[in-house]
Amino acid sequence: MSEFLYGKRPILETLRARRRRVSRLFFATPPQDPEAQSLMTLGQEQGVPGQQMPKKWFEDKFPGSLTQGWAAEVSPYPYSALEELLQKLESKDEGTLLALDQIQDPQNLGAILRSAECSGVDAVVLPIDRSAAVTAAVSKAAAGAEEHLQIIQVTNLSRAIAAMKERGYWAVGTAFPGPELKVSDALEFEWPAKTLLILGAEGKGMRRLTREGCDFLLHLPLLGKISSLNVSAAAAIFLYQVLKSRRISKK
Repeated sequence: MSEFLYGKRPILETLRARRRRVSRLFFATPPQDPEAQSLMTLGQEQGVPGQQMPKKWFEDKFPGSLTQGWAAEVSPYPYSALEELLQKLESKDEGTLLALDQIQDPQNLGAILRSAECSGVDAVVLPIDRSAAVTAAVSKAAAGAEEHLQIIQVTNLSRAIAAMKERGYWAVGTAFPGPELKVSDALEFEWPAKTLLILGAEGKGMRRLTREGCDFLLHLPLLGKISSLNVSAAAAIFLYQVLKSRRISKK
């Protein structure tokens, strides 16, 4: 069983991570820029055959996608098991986990995964239902960041959150302030050493059971006339708030 990736950076990071089997490389023109040359060199070192294809092949194979004239046939994404993650959490004194509830747009998921990898997140948990999976579109949006992340798919997100809380993690969710919700300002929050950050979909937010599993609910202050942030932009801000807090606590 195999699938296809497209775009130079996702393929390059897949070759670098060496977690997936790369069967073949396809390119429209011989590599000229440094990124494409690195890609081709890594492929040759790993014994991956390359084949030049006409531009129409890319247009037909990936309609409407920005392939940059590069594609690869690869094995499916290697999701991790929740049990494996829980075992690793037993011995950790600090760390950041990320859970995403109902993030269905591939571009948003990819952008969030990119921020997660850059900010040092230990693992990302996704529900199987009502969530985008790691696809070629997600990989392109993530610039290949998913290849360096531990990503877990779960059938029941609420139970997974409870299991992570049992390992000493505090569940910190995001929500808009309302008369029935106690929501704190994220810029004034003291982040726990072991943080499980939970983000819901734009508009819908988290599902009720997910929200009820949170120990804290936070919001970002909005000082302009726009009523909300894109979820991927919000994710980046929250993740770097956690990182900033951790660095300050070590001084």
